[in-house]
Parts: sequence; structure tokens; C-alpha cells
Amino acid sequence: MIKKKIYFISEIASSHTGKTQDVFKLSKLHLKSKSNYLKYQIFKTKYLYPKKEINFKKFKKFEISYSNWLKIINRFKKKTKLILEPFDAESYSFCKKFREHVSLKISTSESDNFELINDALKNFKKVFLNLSGFKEKEIDLILSNLKKTKHTNKIVLMYGFQSYPSKLKKMRFNLFKKFQNNKFLYGYADHSIYGLSNEFISSAFLAANLKCSYYEKHVCLDIKKKPIDYISSVHFSDLDKIINKIKYKKPLNINFNLKNKNIFSVEEKKYADEMHKKAFTKYKLKKNSMIGIKDLVFLRSKEKGGVKRLDMYKQNLFLKKDLEPNKFLKKSYVN
Repeated sequence: MIKKKIYFISEIASSHTGKTQDVFKLSKLHLKSKSNYLKYQIFKTKYLYPKKEINFKKFKKFEISYSNWLKIINRFKKKTKLILEPFDAESYSFCKKFREHVSLKISTSESDNFELINDALKNFKKVFLNLSGFKEKEIDLILSNLKKTKHTNKIVLMYGFQSYPSKLKKMRFNLFKKFQNNKFLYGYADHSIYGLSNEFISSAFLAANLKCSYYEKHVCLDIKKKPIDYISSVHFSDLDKIINKIKYKKPLNINFNLKNKNIFSVEEKKYADEMHKKAFTKYKLKKNSMIGIKDLVFLRSKEKGGVKRLDMYKQNLFLKKDLEPNKFLKKSYVN
């Protein structure tokens, strides 16, 4: 029998396609399910993508207003355990209004934002932190920041990236050993192929066997309609089947060798390029000036070779040339 308690998270993601009524429908289904937590992703598109990029229009369609999120959160915050996942600083400030009633998840787009992380640890009772897409040295830098706080008992480190869909063999499951050695609770976010697939079933038992405290899975109303994120989603009925198996059955005999499961795959690198934010100039900056995080705006972008927050935590950066506002900050522009 699996003795360690594992908590399940219903991840709605963008399967609501921007329709508030669908968020209500999914939330009500969650209440009837055996899942422990319900998670909402909250963002403002203008703080997520530059307006010129194709993803700006795409995500703008799925954006739900703060006023509607207010109604949703107030409706369900006392009926289940809620996790709010803001994708930008403004959305984080909105989420702070509910800090007495909800947990917070810091998305991989903000997991290198030390100021936001430290503030979240002061304000929320539980903080999930997504470390997907970060290389091992980058994870070490993030963990060293976390260890400086007085709130390490609040932290849950999450791992598991989306590659539409993801394959178990591409996951760095050895990271859980690192999290365990550093005395953090941790969990796995599964993005395997939709439905009650063999990979979905295997990932849940693997997470339990690896002593994950949390397991997150995308859910949607109707896979046949192919809403966004359906590719790695399940219906609540299938999620419940897995929860029952994990809680009451012996674990499956999974033949899965973890010996080489610490390789940063091409798929995960692509995920990092798409999901991790890069620097853009906030205003005009002059050659030879030292630049700080306050001088920049960080957005997701398809542009390559950009400066990220972690680059700025490692060393002081100086500009090689004058830069206009809203300019993508390439690594070649600094020394």
C-alpha cells in the first residue's frame, strides 16, 4: 500500500476558453470530485506577451477580468482548497487580497522573481513554486534564495512541463531527490496525453512512489470539443478513478528506470524558451550604464538570446549601446 498521503490538484488552466460560466461549471464538478485542491490561473495578457507577438491575441481571448475572478473566488474559497496562480506582478497583487483563504502557486514565468517569491512567503500560508524548465544550476540558485527565508515550511516545489503532450521519459524525475535532500515538500504536474491513458496512470503511481506530496492534472469539461489544453486533460470521472487507485490499491509495478532521468531535454528547453520571461527596456537606457531589474519589464517572447532575471542576480550588467524603450534586451547588448 502507498502510505504517504498525496494530495490531488484540479488544474483548470485555460480550458474555460475565457468563459466565466465554464469556470463555474468546472469548479462545481471539482466539488463533487475526490480532488483536494482547485487551481485557477490568473493573468493580464499585456504583462505576459508583447502586443506584437501572436500569443498576445491568443491569450487575450482567454483572459478573465479581475471583477469576474472576484465573483468566482468568493463563490468557492470556502467550499474547497483554492490555489491561485498569477502570471504577472499585477495579478499577484490581485491574488494577495485572498491570502487568508487561498494558497498561491508561482508560475514558471515568475519563479525567478525573488522579490515576488519572498513577498508571497510572507503573505500566504502555502506557496507552490514551479521549477520546470530551469537548468540544475538555475534551480540551485533559486533554492539558495529560498533557504534564506524563514518560511521554508510553507514551500512546495513543483515540477512537470507541458510539451503538448509530455512524455514521461522526457521528465527529470531525479529532481525530486534534490528537493527531498534540501528538505522541501514537492509535487508533480502531469501533462501526459488526454484521457485515462497508460502514461497518465503510470505518472500518478510514479509520483506516489517517488513520495510526491502533490499531484496536479489538467481537467476540462469535454475533451471531444478540444478546448485549449485538452491535449493533456482528463474528465473528473477519470481523475477520480486514479485517486481511488492511489488511495486504496497497491501501486502498479512500473518498470521505469530513473538512472538517467536528469537530462535537460530538447522538449524542456523549448518549454523554457516559451514560458520563461525575458527582459525588455522600460524606458530609454544609455550606453555604459549599469542596468537593474527596476529598469526592465519581463515578458514571455519568442525572441532568442534574451537576458533573464537570473542573469541579473548572478552579476552586474552594463549596456554596450543606447537602447530605446520597449527594446528586447539581448545578451549581446550587455557585458
